[in-house]
Amino acid sequence: MSEWTFKRVNSGDTILDRYDVISVLGENQLGLSCLVNDRSSNQNYLFCQLSFECSAERVEEIQAVVDNLKQLNHKSVAALYDFIVDGSTGYISMEYIDGESFESHIKMRRERGQILGLKAAYSFLAHLCAGIELFHQHDFIFGGLTPRAIYVTNQGRVKSSNIILCFLADNYLDDASRMAY
Repeated sequence: MSEWTFKRVNSGDTILDRYDVISVLGENQLGLSCLVNDRSSNQNYLFCQLSFECSAERVEEIQAVVDNLKQLNHKSVAALYDFIVDGSTGYISMEYIDGESFESHIKMRRERGQILGLKAAYSFLAHLCAGIELFHQHDFIFGGLTPRAIYVTNQGRVKSSNIILCFLADNYLDDASRMAY
C-alpha cells in the first residue's frame, strides 16, 4: 500500500462537516473507498480518499480533469461528481452503485453452477461499449476496464466505474504502486 501521510477516514467520521462516513468499503494503492451520506442532500456517494498528498499543483490538474470528465454522462458509466480537498487530503466523489462487481457476479454464478448466457453476455458488453464510446468520442481513454471496475446493479444493469482513478494511478502513484493497482 501507499505511504499515507494523513489520517484515514473511518466509519462514523465526518468529512468537511458535511459528509458522514457510513462504511469503509476497501483500500488499494490509490486510496480508501467509503460510502458517505451528504447531510445537505441526504444522498449517498462513493468517496475515494486519495492516498497521496494533494499539493496546489496537483489540485489544479486533478480538478481540470474531473471537471471535463463529469460533464460526460451515460447510463452505463458510474457518474463522477466532484473533487473535494480538505487541507492536502483529496477525495473523489462518485456515484455509489448498489450492486456487486462483475468479478463477484461471475464468481457467484460459477459457485451456483450457472453460466452467463450468450444473450446476457452480449447485453452486458453492448452497454459497456456504448458508455465507453462516449468517452472515446471526447478523446478520453478508459484504461482500467477490468472485472473489478465493472458493476452489476441490483436491477441487473451493468456500469463501468473508476473513470478518473486510472488517470490518478498513472500520474500520481510510483511504479510499484501503479503496477500493484
